[in-house]
Amino acid sequence: MASEREPEIKEFTCTECDTINQFEIGKYASGIKTIFCKKCRKEIQLIYDRTPVGLDLKRPVEKGPM
Repeated sequence: MASEREPEIKEFTCTECDTINQFEIGKYASGIKTIFCKKCRKEIQLIYDRTPVGLDLKRPVEKGPM
């Protein structure tokens, strides 16, 4: 379901090289966004949920070796 909000530009720092990456969050209520760091090209996957007071943005928990 689409929200009435406009897309937002957000920033996220790469955990590998500390580069700040900008990306656009669409106007949907929630989703998963995959971007690649502009410096080291590492894949960054983000989960977002819109709340009544703003946008909750987080990284998925990475699984360690088994």
